[in-house]
Amino acid sequence: GNSQPLGELFVDRTSPDSLAPWLLLLEKRANFVMHEIDPRQKDNFGIPTNPTGVLPMWVDQDTSCVWGASTVMRFVCDKHNLSPGAYAVEDFHRKTKTSMAIDWCANILKPHILQVVYPETYNQNSRCSVDNAKRVLERDMQVLSDFFLRDSPYIGGSAPDISDCYICMQLLLLYSTDFIPQNEVRRYLHNTADQCDNWNEVTTGLRDYCGMRHAELLVWQQQQQDLSRKSSSASLSRSGSGVSQMTAADRSSMEERIRQEIEASCRSEVEDWKRQMEEEFKRRDVEDSRKRERDAALWHEESLRRRQEMEDRLRNEEELWRTKFIDQVSHQRMEEEQRWSQELEQKRADLMAMEQRAHEETARMQAQMEAEAAARRRQEEEEMQRMQERMMASSRSPRSTRSPRALPDYLEDKRAGSGPKPHVGVEIKMLDDGLGNRDCVVVVHSVVPNTPAHKAGLKMDDIIEYWDGTPLHSKADWINQVKNSTIGSTVYLSIVRDGSKMELALRIGAATRELGGVRKVASRSAVARGGPGIRSKSLPRR
Repeated sequence: GNSQPLGELFVDRTSPDSLAPWLLLLEKRANFVMHEIDPRQKDNFGIPTNPTGVLPMWVDQDTSCVWGASTVMRFVCDKHNLSPGAYAVEDFHRKTKTSMAIDWCANILKPHILQVVYPETYNQNSRCSVDNAKRVLERDMQVLSDFFLRDSPYIGGSAPDISDCYICMQLLLLYSTDFIPQNEVRRYLHNTADQCDNWNEVTTGLRDYCGMRHAELLVWQQQQQDLSRKSSSASLSRSGSGVSQMTAADRSSMEERIRQEIEASCRSEVEDWKRQMEEEFKRRDVEDSRKRERDAALWHEESLRRRQEMEDRLRNEEELWRTKFIDQVSHQRMEEEQRWSQELEQKRADLMAMEQRAHEETARMQAQMEAEAAARRRQEEEEMQRMQERMMASSRSPRSTRSPRALPDYLEDKRAGSGPKPHVGVEIKMLDDGLGNRDCVVVVHSVVPNTPAHKAGLKMDDIIEYWDGTPLHSKADWINQVKNSTIGSTVYLSIVRDGSKMELALRIGAATRELGGVRKVASRSAVARGGPGIRSKSLPRR
C-alpha cells in the first residue's frame, strides 16, 4: 500500500532463523523492506545497534533495532498489532505455550538438529557421535508430537503461530540428512507449509542449501570411510613387519607420522572440496545473473504484453461505450421526436376543435344578432307606427305644437340616428409609456357597475393594449373601436394588470336611456310644470 513501511528486515535466505520472521510478516501482509545478506559476507555485516551482526535483524520505523528470530517475531507482533493468530497476547495459557515452544526449540531442538546436519563440526568439539545425536533427536521429535501437538494440529491452536514458523524452519534442515522424522512430525510440517501462502517463496533458498549440504555430507562420509580404511591398512602393515619388536618411542613416532599423513590427506581433500564449492558458488552466481537477466527480459515482455492488452481492452471498452452511448442518444432522440410529433398532432387537433367551436359560436352569435336586429326593426316600425298615429292625433288637436309637415323629418331622424348605440361602461385615461412618448397608454380610470366592462372583469388601472388584436395608442383609438363595434358581439381585450398579462372577453352592450343621459318625459304637463332638469319654452301660436 501507500502507508509507511513498519521497518526493515535483514535476512540470510539460507538460515532458518531468518526465514521464520520473514514468513510471519508476509503471512500478515505487513508493509516492510527486506534486505538479503550474502552468507559469505555475513561476517563483515554489522551496525552500531547490532555490532555482532546476528541475523535476522529488524530495524523499526522509529530506528529501534532488535535481532534474533524469537526476539524479532515477538517485537513485531507486540508493537505493530500482528498478535491475532500469531502471538496470542490476551490468552495467557496459549501465549505461555508458544513462548515455551520457542525457548525449547532454541535451546534443545536446534542444537541437536545442527549436530546431525554439521557432524564434522560437532564431532571435533563434542564426544557425542552422529548416531547418538540422531537418537537424541528422535526423543526431541517425541516431545514435539506428544506434548506440544497433543491437543491441537499446531502449537498456536487451529492455525500456525510464530512458534510453528520457527520450529518448522528448523525441521526443514533435516532434509539435508538421512534422518527421517516421525510421521506425526512430517504431517505437522506439511500442514504448516499448506497453511502458509508464501511458504515456497520463503523456503526456496533454504531448500537449495539443503540439497547442497546433502552433497557435502556425502563427501564428508566418504572421507570418513577412506580415513577409516587407511587407518586399518596401516595397522595391518605394522603388525606384519615385526611391530612387536619396536619400542614404545618408535611406535609413538610411527603413529604420529601416520596421523600427520592422514591429516595432510584430509586437508588436501578439504581444500579440493572448498575449491569445488567456490567454483560451484561462482557457477551459481553466473546462472543466477543470467536467470535474473532472463527474468527481467521476460518481465519486460510480459509488462509490454499486459500493457498492450490493457490498452486494447480499454480501447474496446471505449468503443463499446461510445456505441452504447450513440444508440442510447439515438433512441432517446427518436422517442423525443415521436413525443413531439404526438404533442404536435394533439395541438393541431385541439386547434381544429377550437376553430370549429369558434365557427359555431360565430354562427350562433351572428344568428342571434340577426334575430335581435330583426326584433329591433319590428319594434322600431311598431314604435314609429304608434308615434305616427299619436302625432296625427296631436295634429288634429287645437293645442298641438308640432306641425304635421315636420313628421317626415322627425321619422327620418329617428331612423337615421336615434337607435341604440354600442356601449361598454368604462372611462379611459391616458398615461406616458416611460420612454418619452406622451399620452400613448390606454388605462382604465373607472368602471360603471352592472355594465359590460364590469361583467367582463375590467378594473381600475388596467392597461388595455389590444382590441381584438388591434393595438391601442390613444383615447381616439378606443372610442373608434367602441363606435364601430356591433351590439351583442364579443371582442377580446389584451390587458396588463399588476405586471401580469391576461385576456378578457367583452360583450358589447347597447346604451339605454339611463346610460345615455336621456330623461323620459311622460306628458306636456310635466314640461309645463318645469320638472327637475327640464327647461320649458313657450311656443308661438299659429
